[in-house]
Amino acid sequence: MKTIISVLTLCLLAGLLPASAETVVYHEIPLTYPWSGLMGSDGGTDSLTVDPFSDEDPHSGDICARATYDSSAEAWAGVFVQATGDWRRGPGIGLDLTGSQTLSFAARGGRGGEVVTFGYGYEPDRNGVADSASDDMKVTLTDGWREFAIDLGGRDLSSISGLFSLRLDGGDNPEGATIYVDDIRYT
Repeated sequence: MKTIISVLTLCLLAGLLPASAETVVYHEIPLTYPWSGLMGSDGGTDSLTVDPFSDEDPHSGDICARATYDSSAEAWAGVFVQATGDWRRGPGIGLDLTGSQTLSFAARGGRGGEVVTFGYGYEPDRNGVADSASDDMKVTLTDGWREFAIDLGGRDLSSISGLFSLRLDGGDNPEGATIYVDDIRYT
């Protein structure tokens, strides 16, 4: 029985089975998907720190994710929550989120006024390989929690490895930024 459950879990993580009607990307411990896709104009590792276990006033539950960006270290930086824990993309890789209509999440700024681009899906790499869909939205945060949604209607969601992303730009946040994210889910 353990073998069957392990095989089914591996197939789901590898994108060989469709995800359920609701796919929770981030909510509480244990984390299902890693915040492992650091990126930036110089790699993202020097200018962005991510703490997915912050207890600083979560939207719900006990934790939220905190991302702190140092604009003096890099022109822009961001992070992906990755289905596979790496940058693999393309047909049959990641999650099959077919049937999902919305990517929803809650976010707030540390002081308010932070400008962030939230999104999902990897764009084409240098070989032209991409997730089956990608989109983003740029928002200005307040210091209070707000709920956001990205409409997924009509999208081919058959292979999504970049489950959720956030990007902070120095031009929009010249003094840097700290933001908080919680309750990320596909429905």
